[in-house]
Amino acid sequence: MKKDMKAFLRAYQYMSYVCKTVAAIKYLFVINFIYLGEISWLNQKIKAVLKIQVKKMKKRQKVLVKALANQKVHQANLVSKCG
Repeated sequence: MKKDMKAFLRAYQYMSYVCKTVAAIKYLFVINFIYLGEISWLNQKIKAVLKIQVKKMKKRQKVLVKALANQKVHQANLVSKCG
């Protein structure tokens, strides 16, 4: 159970980090390129970064779902042993 919780926390922290990183990247790119008129290039780059991050987050989501399912099974086993 500790292993599942650690995996869950690690995945949650990673997703939080990814969201903050993507937001920072978007903010910096907008500031730097609005004045240069490179909006279409900027949109392509942001979409590429977001696509990669979405793939990573989907993988992490699978880990989270698996950890949660394992935790529920573990809890059910504990309840059945106690009851």
